[in-house]
Amino acid sequence: MNWQALNVDWKDRAPSDQVFERRRQWLLDHGMVAQVQAWRDTHDGHTLVGLRVEPVTTPLMKEPPNRGTPWHISVAFDPEPRLYEAFLHQWGRPRRVRLQFSRINWNAVGTLDPWTDPVAKDPVVRRMHERDPWIWDRELHISF
Repeated sequence: MNWQALNVDWKDRAPSDQVFERRRQWLLDHGMVAQVQAWRDTHDGHTLVGLRVEPVTTPLMKEPPNRGTPWHISVAFDPEPRLYEAFLHQWGRPRRVRLQFSRINWNAVGTLDPWTDPVAKDPVVRRMHERDPWIWDRELHISF
């Protein structure tokens, strides 16, 4: 699959610079209310497990960065079955949460605050993420 072809051009999904900065600051100050639920996708024979994010609060960008892929928080590739079952038990049904960010960069990547965010501080999410050999060293985040 040609993943480049699925990218949504920045100019097609970004608001003006002023609106971007205003929304970015608001999200840093107040967080983003969203409906989240367990989600999975397959890439090159590996299963990516995470959380689908459906914003209730106005999101930073007009649409996700890739066509056909929802806003999401990547947690782990190919998690251990018992951790995946615990994850589904915790996050399998839609939940309304307030995502809290420690920073939101100019490239529209929002890093979840590990001390205040309900996803980032969830013990099952943390365990799955920390045990993943590919993404354990990346902070939990959402690409707006």
